[in-house]
Amino acid sequence: SKEYRVYTAEGLMAWHDAAIADPEVSITLENDIVLPEALLNESNWEMIPYFNGYFNGNEHTISGLTMMATKDETYTALIKELGENGLICNLRLKDVKIRHNEEGIGYISQSGLVHVNNGCVYACLVEGDFDSYPQRSAAGLVNTNKSTGKIIGCYNNLQMKDGISSTSDTNATGISAAGICLYNYGTIACCIDLATNFIIPGSTRAPDFAAIVYDIRESGKVDHCYWTTSSLRGVHSKDDTATTTDVTQLGSVSELNDKKTEMTQCLLDNGFNTWNLRIKDKLSGDTSDYPFYFFYSIYG
Repeated sequence: SKEYRVYTAEGLMAWHDAAIADPEVSITLENDIVLPEALLNESNWEMIPYFNGYFNGNEHTISGLTMMATKDETYTALIKELGENGLICNLRLKDVKIRHNEEGIGYISQSGLVHVNNGCVYACLVEGDFDSYPQRSAAGLVNTNKSTGKIIGCYNNLQMKDGISSTSDTNATGISAAGICLYNYGTIACCIDLATNFIIPGSTRAPDFAAIVYDIRESGKVDHCYWTTSSLRGVHSKDDTATTTDVTQLGSVSELNDKKTEMTQCLLDNGFNTWNLRIKDKLSGDTSDYPFYFFYSIYG
């Protein structure tokens, strides 16, 4: 299969253009990448419509991604749809800015990583913020996880830039939001939401927000997922056929260390065998707040 090994922002954009033309062109990052600052009211990333290869972040970081909703494109994500053979893994997005460029553009749907997932999103970390907009569905990682989709071992730390305070707040009307995924028909396991400003504590808007999943539909499954913000529930709603196992609010981030053994077993139960799974206790530098993090080898 075709693969780009990318060292620079220019190389990332070269892959981006190739992937739009051929959705099976894969990528492995070989370096941390900082994107050029976006111009005022513009994006520095055009969403890839469909991707069915692998995106191996290789434990590297892409910083400075700005995604802007407009009248012409009301969806924003790194990738609009990930195919059944698609994989995004070992990737950190840092200083992500999710914005809209004008008022009155109608309902917008914005996600940090993928809009519709039919494949696998594994060991990804998204950090940054959404701006305020009164009609939006917002997801830290994935808007809709389809029946074949898996979101495994991921962290969300995308904040609401201005917070949401009450039902009378014009920044809140019409917003539904979740830290990991809005609508889940597939499998979500071992994911952690650390966004402390997704909603202001005590807000009457809290029922429209969820730390992990807004709605679990049909036979969707959520397994061993955790969050720390007391004003949020883990799951907003679910069908009778959907299942949850140990979806729990923790008192502090440090308590995640007590979950390490059972989360490791959960990963193995979801198909990540010991030959391709490893756990790193700390990431370097300013990611030290994440008590452990999962990585996955796609090379065997």
